[in-house]
Amino acid sequence: MIDTARSVLKSELQARFFDNRPSNARMVLCFMSKQMPCKQYFTPAQLVLSETLYKGALRDAVQLVASDATSKTRTSPRKKAKFAKPVEPSSMLFRGAFEEEDEVTTTAADQGDFDVVIDEIKRWGFVTPDELKEFHCSDGLLNEFKMMWCLRHRFPLHYVVFKQLACHLPHEANVEQYFSRAGNLSDPNMNPAYLGVLVKVGCNKKRFKPAVKAVLERYYAKYRGQGGEGFEEEAFFSLARSRWAMLRVAGRWRTW
Repeated sequence: MIDTARSVLKSELQARFFDNRPSNARMVLCFMSKQMPCKQYFTPAQLVLSETLYKGALRDAVQLVASDATSKTRTSPRKKAKFAKPVEPSSMLFRGAFEEEDEVTTTAADQGDFDVVIDEIKRWGFVTPDELKEFHCSDGLLNEFKMMWCLRHRFPLHYVVFKQLACHLPHEANVEQYFSRAGNLSDPNMNPAYLGVLVKVGCNKKRFKPAVKAVLERYYAKYRGQGGEGFEEEAFFSLARSRWAMLRVAGRWRTW
């Protein structure tokens, strides 16, 4: 039984990571990644496909960034053309008599096409490993989230593509968890904004657990001197009573 499960798991992992083609989003991220050149682990066919998807994603990102940074063609300053004004031959102003009658615009077609996508791809390829040293973690891996945030102004198209693809795919279970937590905390007389704060704190309380002393110091730093005489003592005893009630509910009130 164990050997069968082991062989099935091995075959599924082999198919998922090596045999089957990765998703389009993953191939784009692998191609634009600075962690390791994708040509070291992609097949030739996957390398060509990932490059095509990568350029297509950058093309789509052009529409999502500021117009001044993503225009496909660059227009040179407007120049005014001069045309001869018909005058009488006997006029003293015949020679060199011109009038500004119309304006013409010279575009990049006269100077060679400028493509913002190709330009950014070239600049992305010129990024040296020395520029990325500050984004390496202690384990040697590249923190690409920090890297893309710091380089977002130099490479706006890559930043948009990275935000679109390097994210956690949402699932209905995530939303259901938030609804359940909000339902347990809600009250008919509660302010919706306050309920949102409680839900946010409840969902993230595992990431930060300050001590009671730290909470009290933060409270004093924010509200000290704003409630009149005896306000701070009353706040402290109120906090102590709430702490005692919470521990009593948890069955540890005798040791508090």
